[in-house]
Amino acid sequence: MAAPPSGLKRPWLPRAFQALVLLLVGGFLAQTLWNHWKQLAPHAWKAQPGWLIAAGGIYALGLLPCAWFWRRVLQQWGYRVPWTGVLGAYYWGHLGKYVPGKALVVVLRTAALRAYRVPVAVGVLSVFYETLTMMAVGAAVAVLGLAVAGEAQLWLVALALGCALVALLPTWPPVFLPLARWAGKLSTGEEQTLQNHFGWPLLLQGWAAMFLCWVALGASLAGVLWALGTPWPADSLTAWARVIAASALAVVAGFLSLLPGGIAVRETVLVATLGPMLSPPQALVAAVWLRLLWLVSELGATIMLYVAPRWLSPGENDHAHHAT
Repeated sequence: MAAPPSGLKRPWLPRAFQALVLLLVGGFLAQTLWNHWKQLAPHAWKAQPGWLIAAGGIYALGLLPCAWFWRRVLQQWGYRVPWTGVLGAYYWGHLGKYVPGKALVVVLRTAALRAYRVPVAVGVLSVFYETLTMMAVGAAVAVLGLAVAGEAQLWLVALALGCALVALLPTWPPVFLPLARWAGKLSTGEEQTLQNHFGWPLLLQGWAAMFLCWVALGASLAGVLWALGTPWPADSLTAWARVIAASALAVVAGFLSLLPGGIAVRETVLVATLGPMLSPPQALVAAVWLRLLWLVSELGATIMLYVAPRWLSPGENDHAHHAT
């Protein structure tokens, strides 16, 4: 069959779409950064830069176990995407959560995988599987942390238990496998791979990786508290349990709210959970600083990975790393 005339190929469409996405994400990021900075302006001078930088770095590194598990999920389907590709797509996708609806997270990460010839259905299902596993573990960590801390507010415990149930159920193999077959347009080989490799062993690997992630995110919140000089008992196990539970439950509740970046929900939950240790104004300032630091860390990691030589290497983008 003859190729269509070059004028009908519209080679500018992919670049136009990429430019539109960048403008969309950039606009919402700029608005989020500006709104949060206005909230912090009266308190900015009180923060210690060293601890803020440490908290942001801990967060960025704390997401690595999640990226590892996502790469592991792709490997189970037979797609050996290099680390630079996985990390670039993963951190880039995080920026999409600040756009209303959060669907852009899936779009960004799946589109980035197309450079490695990962089918759209596989990419979408892998993103959902990794994300829901992360949220399920986060909710479970929150339940455990609140129990250790002796949380007296029953609504927080109920919220954590509800979030755990909502996020955990879709990842259980007896539930995930039929859901994946129903939702994804998979080939016969992909369905067979799904049946053979997406069982309890893979899910347990995800739980171990995500547990490390949530501990790191709790440590990032602790860094913010130190940066602000807030009087929290850092030598107490129950205090650490509360800090880790607070960061986990705030993120999971914000995710399930479907609001851009979990705006307002994350701050409300964080302030309530930290209530026994901090005054509401102290907790709120910490919550806003935490959001701002995490956003800047995601943006910085994305920029670094997109200018990395390996990410731009034609050798990686022109050939799929597909296991046979």
